[in-house]
Amino acid sequence: MLVGYYSIGQNNTSCIKCAATFYCPETTSGPVPCPTGYFSASGSFNCTACSAGYTCPSQTVDREVTCLQGTYTSSGQANCTNCSPGQTTLSTAATTCVDCPAGSSCPILGSPEDCLQGYYSLAGFTECKQCPAGYSCSARDQSPQLCTTGTYSLAGMLDNVSVY
Repeated sequence: MLVGYYSIGQNNTSCIKCAATFYCPETTSGPVPCPTGYFSASGSFNCTACSAGYTCPSQTVDREVTCLQGTYTSSGQANCTNCSPGQTTLSTAATTCVDCPAGSSCPILGSPEDCLQGYYSLAGFTECKQCPAGYSCSARDQSPQLCTTGTYSLAGMLDNVSVY
């Protein structure tokens, strides 16, 4: 008997090819459905795990779907998983999440977005924060700097202003 085929019953004289989405590990028992996150072609004797960074919404062969930026998977998963708040992925088809880069906000399911002028964020922040009054935010990826003596800054300003 051929691998990927089965025959049930003592008087059966022909083999049946195992259908796609199933596997036939033994020739004397019927087809077994592939588990979620796995797929197979017809005539398979085993199922193949969906690749890391991809999802397998159905168990048919060549149906891997790329995970969007902001989502990830390890191998054998049926669905992509959203990154936690303050995290993102560096590309599509990711296998892990990373902290949102400093100077950026990380919306769910998207690419990091640069902070606007007068706003800042540190690594892992979920959103950009407005520079507070009395501080300078000339660098979007650093903590606000206290204005020096004799200067001031209104909320959202880039640099301090001299009072002289």
